[in-house]
Amino acid sequence: MYVVPYAVLLFWPHKSILAPLLLHAVDLQLILTLHCYYLTHIWPLLIFDNHKLPLCVFLIIIIIIIIISEICLSLTREENPPRPLRDRMDPLTLPDHVLIRQYRLSRPAIVFLADNLSNDLKRETRRSTPLPVVLQIMAALRFYASGSFQMVVGGTLGVSQSSISRVVRDVSNALCRRARQFIKFPATNEECIRTKQQFFDIAGFPNVLGAVDGTHIAIKAPSDEEDGFVNRKNFHSINTQVICDATLRVTDLVAKWPGSTHDSFILMNSGTGIKFNEGEMPDGWLLGDSGYTLRPWLMTPILHPATEPDERYSHAQRKTRSVVERCIGVVKSRFRCIDRSGGVLQYIPERACKIITCAFILHNICIMYRLPIPNITDDHDPECDVPGPVPAPCNSGIQVPPPKDMHVSFSFKTSSDAIRCPFPMAALGEVPGQVPGTSTVLRTNASEEEGLGDRGAETASPKWSRAVKNGHRQRLLLA
Repeated sequence: MYVVPYAVLLFWPHKSILAPLLLHAVDLQLILTLHCYYLTHIWPLLIFDNHKLPLCVFLIIIIIIIIISEICLSLTREENPPRPLRDRMDPLTLPDHVLIRQYRLSRPAIVFLADNLSNDLKRETRRSTPLPVVLQIMAALRFYASGSFQMVVGGTLGVSQSSISRVVRDVSNALCRRARQFIKFPATNEECIRTKQQFFDIAGFPNVLGAVDGTHIAIKAPSDEEDGFVNRKNFHSINTQVICDATLRVTDLVAKWPGSTHDSFILMNSGTGIKFNEGEMPDGWLLGDSGYTLRPWLMTPILHPATEPDERYSHAQRKTRSVVERCIGVVKSRFRCIDRSGGVLQYIPERACKIITCAFILHNICIMYRLPIPNITDDHDPECDVPGPVPAPCNSGIQVPPPKDMHVSFSFKTSSDAIRCPFPMAALGEVPGQVPGTSTVLRTNASEEEGLGDRGAETASPKWSRAVKNGHRQRLLLA
């Protein structure tokens, strides 16, 4: 369509007069310009120069063809309107499935989160325009979901790296302050009955209030007391204790202990473990793997079942307890910042603990809004039932012999007689009497290495241990 006007320009000598006319003729919005050129240039030629009359008629025909073509194109454009451009400062304009894929939360969940955190995230400034609360939450969610570097996260939202760093810090602090709003252990009679029934429906294991397990979240090597954070796999981590119900909802979380700390030790020194020991929790049991010590309120599997009832008990216990491993796998799949596939957390232990807590809080919000569960790529350690030499927590080459009690498959010994937690206590599972912001020194002894903690001498007596082995389990053989 545009070949004819340009061909005329090549062969017609008066280019200075006709060039603007022919070049503007390709745009429908400049039809008025065509008429002006026609009246000022072509019409005088028709009147005063009869030799150029055929050429002028030819040009008029071309102009008419161009106008008709442009009218047809304009009608086509109206049928197919241009794709609207999305505002980069408003990610909520994305479709719901894209929001869930990139930010792990749906639009209603993000709005709910913005309403809850708005008082903590609003900034009053006269220097520039502050980031909206929704954009701050979206930036933090993108970091939690991907685990990418802050510069990469900021590039997707048009925010600088320094702003992303402040946003992640502020959103994490705001969420941790509301941790008890989203992570709650069953307290009322109705909640306990519902939880026990949901666990019973899995494999017929009765009276279960929760399943407990620990998981290691990789962090960068801290500058202080680095050897205390090296776990048995020889990488630096935060050992995080998780208790969940049958719906994968997290009901208790302790994210404050270095990687060399034993799972059973964490449980016995957590607020939940202390309350169970003192009889302040509802009647029921927790289910743990063989790394935990058997207790009246904590059921562990039989390592080497010798009879058919023992096998039925262990099978039902493992099948029911597996929900906590699945819960941890789902959280790590949703929020790659705490999964090793997304790299290690490049933060000091205190900030890393807050980010870990936020990931589990957001997981509960996902369950609250019934969001789809992503594909699980779980690198969580399976239960170790076969006794044998256990590597020391530090890279010392020392092999620790298996403990005498076969129900404790991991028992670490360190060269130091103390395990120090060099950062303030997290929001959940605080030790009673601990002053916030101070370090906690936990002395280890023979009973504590088995997970009994400072209270081991008071509770570790043969009177109840025999009763547990011969009483509680016998009632659970599910004959």
